[in-house]
Amino acid sequence: LIGFCGAPWTVATYMIAGHGTPDQGPERLFAYREPEAFARLLKILADCSAAYLIRQIEAGADVVQIFDSWSGVLDEASFDAFCVEPVAEIVRQVKAVHPD
Repeated sequence: LIGFCGAPWTVATYMIAGHGTPDQGPERLFAYREPEAFARLLKILADCSAAYLIRQIEAGADVVQIFDSWSGVLDEASFDAFCVEPVAEIVRQVKAVHPD
């Protein structure tokens, strides 16, 4: 059984714009105009995603995966800050509870 969740950047995309956009303009604008608020949003989404994956494992998922469908539009620095770091936080939290 495969469990999954959306990565924080991708979930934020849908929260902010309501849908994906070719250039992710609304999310990027928010991230650059309100960096502290955006960082808090990504942290909240990472924490919720980790809890969600942990519950899926506890419910019987054999593996879990994280989808970041909209990450391809970001430059390297934004990709690291908005995708790599939040996903690494999810992995840390899940492994702390389910190290296998």
